[in-house]
Amino acid sequence: GIATWVAASYSALQLVLHLAGAASLLSAVQGTTQLGAAYGVSMSRNGPFLEGNYLGFFAGVALLLALRRRARMTAVVAAFLLLYSQSTVALVGVAAGLLLVSLLRPSGKIAGAVSAILLVGLAAVTFVPVLSVFATRQLGKLGLVSSPELGASIEYSMQNRTETTQRGIDMSASFPVLGVGPGRYGYWDQFFSLSGGAAGGRGIANNAYIQVLAEIGAP
Repeated sequence: GIATWVAASYSALQLVLHLAGAASLLSAVQGTTQLGAAYGVSMSRNGPFLEGNYLGFFAGVALLLALRRRARMTAVVAAFLLLYSQSTVALVGVAAGLLLVSLLRPSGKIAGAVSAILLVGLAAVTFVPVLSVFATRQLGKLGLVSSPELGASIEYSMQNRTETTQRGIDMSASFPVLGVGPGRYGYWDQFFSLSGGAAGGRGIANNAYIQVLAEIGAP
């Protein structure tokens, strides 16, 4: 819970500095700013992490834990981090987690809570234009919707994510027991890339779950 509030504080500061054109000030604390356009405008997305995907992975876990602890304000903050990260795979992970909980622990209370979340989300996407853009782009990345407005960048994103995720799966298959080591994914990525280098120089799987599997192994 403390980590969630710390990450949110940094993310809020990062967003303010980005909007003010002063994001470079974060370099004083070894901070870096990654930008994304999932909301239709260029916006910071990674908070205190190197990548927005990493922030999203953290936020997804934090949200599920906060809901379990019934820490409502922390859950709201974690949800903010999840949306701020613009991470597609993190959103899918949270959706899968909520669905799994509903199936494993069926109850009227849980079903009501999940339904309420879905209704609020649907209403927000319907009546808030910027969230509508966000939803369309995220669904476009998953290949669930198609629209001329999405452009070639979404198609490239789908192709890139497919390739990087496959590299993560191949890496995990080559090092199934101990993995390549925590934080070592970026180094090993070059050996599994057809081009001999990390895609876009990022050295990530674009799927935090696959990346964790490749780094620490199946056990």
